[in-house]
Amino acid sequence: MKFSVKIVVIFTALCSTACTTVSREPVKSIDIYVKPYYSAEKGKAENVFVHKQLDPMLRENSLNGYQSAVKFVQENPARISPMTMFTLAARAYDFGLRDEAVKWFYRGQNRLITALYVLDLPKATVAENTGFSQVVGQFVNPYAFCDLNKQRQLAKEAVDWVIAHPYEIIFMKELPTKFQDRQIALKEAEEKLKARLKTQDEFFANPQHKAKWQKERLENHVNERFCW
Repeated sequence: MKFSVKIVVIFTALCSTACTTVSREPVKSIDIYVKPYYSAEKGKAENVFVHKQLDPMLRENSLNGYQSAVKFVQENPARISPMTMFTLAARAYDFGLRDEAVKWFYRGQNRLITALYVLDLPKATVAENTGFSQVVGQFVNPYAFCDLNKQRQLAKEAVDWVIAHPYEIIFMKELPTKFQDRQIALKEAEEKLKARLKTQDEFFANPQHKAKWQKERLENHVNERFCW
C-alpha cells in the first residue's frame, strides 16, 4: 500500500486509531510514496532524494549502506534535515531495526518542530515536511508504543539529542524568522519539546485515558500488526 503527501499535520506521539487501517497482518516494511523525495516497495527503496551524499548509500538497499548513512549523520548532525531522518527511520524499519527507526523518527520530528517554531517557512515547505512526518509516523509510532517504557526512553533521548545538536539552518539569515532573537526562540521551542513529554506522561498517568488508548489499539489490531 502506498501513500502520498497531502496532509499538513505533525504526527503526535499519542497515535491510535488515526494511524492504522483495520487489518491483522504484521507490518514488516514501510512501503510508501512521497513525491519526489522517497519511495519504497516491499521493503526496498526505489527512489531516495533527500541528501546528495546519503542518497546513493540508501539506494543500495543494503544494511552496510544504511549503516554508512547513519555514520555520516552521526558525524555531521548539524545540517541533517528532518526529511533525511524520516528516511533513515523508514530504511531502519525495513531492515528490522525498529528501535533505530523510532530513534531517527523522533529526532527528525523534534528537529522539525524546532525549525517550524523559529522559522517562517513557505506553506509548501511546511506541508512537505509535516506530510512526510505523518506518513512515516503511521508505521513507526504504532510500533514505538508496543513498550511504553522503551518508547518514553527513546522519546527523551531524542529530545536530548535535538537540544544537544541545534539545527544550523535555523540561524541562516537567508531564511526568514518569526522572532528577533533566534537563539531565544530556539530555547522556547526546546522547552515545548520537554512539555510534550510531560503531556504524554500525564496522559498515561490517567487510568481512564490509558484504558481508552489500549482499547482503541486492540480494536484496530495495532498490537497484532506492530508488536511482533
